[in-house]
Formats: sequence, C-alpha cells, structure tokens
Amino acid sequence: VLKDNFYSQDLNAIKDGASKMLTAAKELSEDPAYAAELSTIKMMEENLQLISSGKKIDAIQQNFHQLSIAVWNFSKKNNQNTALYFQFCPMKKYNWIAAEEKIKNPYYGKSMSNCGKTIETLNKQ
Repeated sequence: VLKDNFYSQDLNAIKDGASKMLTAAKELSEDPAYAAELSTIKMMEENLQLISSGKKIDAIQQNFHQLSIAVWNFSKKNNQNTALYFQFCPMKKYNWIAAEEKIKNPYYGKSMSNCGKTIETLNKQ
C-alpha cells in the first residue's frame, strides 16, 4: 500500500500509511517471536517515523528505499506464503517491494511507471 501511495505521489496518504505501518512495526518489536529480528524491525521503525513526518516526497524517497530493504530482509526470513517482488529503479538506484510482478515505479510515479525491474522474488505463485 505504501508503494502505491508513493506511486500516486500523495504525500498525505504516504504519511498516513507510514504511521499505520509504524504501529504494526512497534507491535512486532514487542513480540518475543521476532527477537532475533529486532535490529531489522528497528530499522523499519526509524524509516517509517521519518516518512510519516516528511514534508516533501523527494526528501523521504531515500527512507522508503531503506524501509524496503529492511522489510525485504525481514520477509525473506518470516514470510510464509505471500508472493512478493523486490524491484529496482536503475535511475534512482533505489529498491521497493511490490505484491504484483508488474513494475509500477514509486519513485517516478506515472511519468516513468514502468522504469525498473524485478531483481528477486519470494513465493511466486
């Protein structure tokens, strides 16, 4: 969902989505089942906090990239059966995670929506 908000270039939706994800990440950090992933979860929390308080989309794209890497690393160890695609923008040199294989570049939105490629896949159906 956050990727789609970046794709739409909707700052308020981005901030709202990041706030909701931050709440979920904090719950994960308190769950003993994820104690081994605490540093990754803290990285998610830090970037979600920065995104949720961002003033300009361009200024928080780096945080979204860092968040995407942290979520991908977490998902590789904890995802049971959801298909996920780790994608890459060669122009920005940033990554993102998508639930669909089709490229929808969140860094350039509709102006360059198909710029990018899938570099890794989890649980492709």
